[in-house]
Amino acid sequence: MNGIHNLLRRQLKQHFGDNFAVPGEWQGFINAVNDAYRESDADRGMLERALDLSSQELLQANSEMRAVITAFPDVFLWIDYQGTVLDYKAGSDTNLSLNGNLVGNKIQDISQECIGEKFYEAIQQVKQNKSAISIEYYSMMEGIKKFFEARLLPLLSNKIFVVIRDITERKLAEEKLQESEKHLRTILDSIHSGVVLIDEESHVIKDVNRMAMEIIGLPKEKIVGSHCHSYICPAEENKCPITDLGQEVNHAERTMIRFDGKPLSIIKTVRRLTLSNRSYLLESFIDITERKHMEEQLRYLSLHDALTGLYNRVYFEEEMRRLESGRYNPVGIVLCDVDELKLVNDTLGHELGDHMLIETANVIKKAMRQGGMVARIGGDEFAILLSGSDTADIEGICARIRDSIHAFNVNSSGFTLSLSLGYSVADAVPNDMDGLFKEADDNMYREKMLHRRSAGSVIVRILMKALKARNFVTEGHAERLQKLVESMAWTMGLNNKRIADLRLLAWLHDIGKVGIPDRILFKPGPLTPEETRIMKQHCEIGYQITQSALALMNVGEWIQKHHEWWNGKGYPQGLKGEDIPLECRILSIADAYDAMTSDRPYRQAMPHEKAVAELKECAGSQFDPYLVPSFVEILEKERI
Repeated sequence: MNGIHNLLRRQLKQHFGDNFAVPGEWQGFINAVNDAYRESDADRGMLERALDLSSQELLQANSEMRAVITAFPDVFLWIDYQGTVLDYKAGSDTNLSLNGNLVGNKIQDISQECIGEKFYEAIQQVKQNKSAISIEYYSMMEGIKKFFEARLLPLLSNKIFVVIRDITERKLAEEKLQESEKHLRTILDSIHSGVVLIDEESHVIKDVNRMAMEIIGLPKEKIVGSHCHSYICPAEENKCPITDLGQEVNHAERTMIRFDGKPLSIIKTVRRLTLSNRSYLLESFIDITERKHMEEQLRYLSLHDALTGLYNRVYFEEEMRRLESGRYNPVGIVLCDVDELKLVNDTLGHELGDHMLIETANVIKKAMRQGGMVARIGGDEFAILLSGSDTADIEGICARIRDSIHAFNVNSSGFTLSLSLGYSVADAVPNDMDGLFKEADDNMYREKMLHRRSAGSVIVRILMKALKARNFVTEGHAERLQKLVESMAWTMGLNNKRIADLRLLAWLHDIGKVGIPDRILFKPGPLTPEETRIMKQHCEIGYQITQSALALMNVGEWIQKHHEWWNGKGYPQGLKGEDIPLECRILSIADAYDAMTSDRPYRQAMPHEKAVAELKECAGSQFDPYLVPSFVEILEKERI
């Protein structure tokens, strides 16, 4: 019968207001009471009278109502605002001392101290606010942790109705759920993929894992609640799987935007799932930006020369094959070869050689018209492929390259460039590109042979310039040395050709030191045995340099032997006495004197007298004993 049901609701709302929501437990109680009194309308009046009685009178007057209350497993207490128990119905153990009659005892005193404090504070809040309140507590019972919920409800008669329920199963289930969620969170945060949970209808992000926060660059509270297109596929919102008919995707490549606006390349997977009867999208993704960059770098390096940035031989040969059809005729090839690059690498080092290659690439690119393809196809070789270009076009490019080389050499303070060029043009269908390349290579080689005579002297000047730039050659050293050896030669009656060669030797004798590291060349203290071995190599290096110029080959042999000693203890060949060329013996004396009377990195210049004494002391061991007196005599005459 609905009468009792409505009556109970009305009584409760009268006390607590129209907005009072009947708790689930009270609903069960109301339903039970309603069922108990469904048979007779007369019972309605009895229940109305019972609700007007005190709680104790209600229990005494209505055994059936007590039976209903007893049917509940909960503990029911009627207490006043001091916490004194007025009546109660015992239930499952709540860690309250329910032995004996509790009436007249304070609820604070029949429970553990910590639980009693909670009850006391709750009673004070109910008394002050006149509103229901719930508290939870736990207690150890026979070694088992039990959880309870106590609900305190103010009654019209200034009493409090207390319901205590065992909620252990619910709390354990909640703890288990929390533990499961914590375990899942640990798993999600440990994986190296970003994971976001997105509401399928609103596209709002509901949750993220640690990696997603790192990739996006924002903390969780900044991401959750924002629109997913703020970060994921912002430029492709209409194509995003989230809006594309809700389709799931697997390893799709997309773009993500970091919080700072930086675009990232990602691979994402989207799966649909249902949580609490609501549809969500679980999106996982990995940042492949670095990998994409590396792939682009590898793709670039596979087609380009790492040093000059030009195309490499692989790409050049691909272009050769593409032009074989004759579709782009006429086709021209220009080959360029850097003269004497090996000599520069062997003497001045690969760093300068690389710099020469870079400058050569820049010179060629500047001389090119738009549409030509330039490649470095070997160590010192460059190639130009031009489609739709006749002989006049190709010759024009060669002329511009030569002009650019000349302009570079005029303005360069460090080194000069020398290139040999060869070209060929084809207009056949199909083109014999290999034959075209060979013809250009042959033409380039012929020009290289013509350059070889002059290129050597050019390289020598380059090397001497480099040696002077390193501040190794003391100011005026070459001029003083040339004057000294010339005076000796005139005294000995040597002819003009030998004197000229001797002056050239004085100028070039230390050219091999361009290949000696600065740490050794400018070391202020004594050299170690290993450093001494490296320093002695300058004689051989100088010899190799002079072999690049036919006019210097004879001088090169003297450069190689100018550190030989009269007693055979010199280097590099250990020659002795008159087996040492006369020019080398003259130079060694003059060079030693000028070195002793000039400042060097490792010592200051010594006086003339002491230097002469050193020459005389070493005559017969280091120096030719027959030449030293003549040299000293010349010095004395020049000093008068």
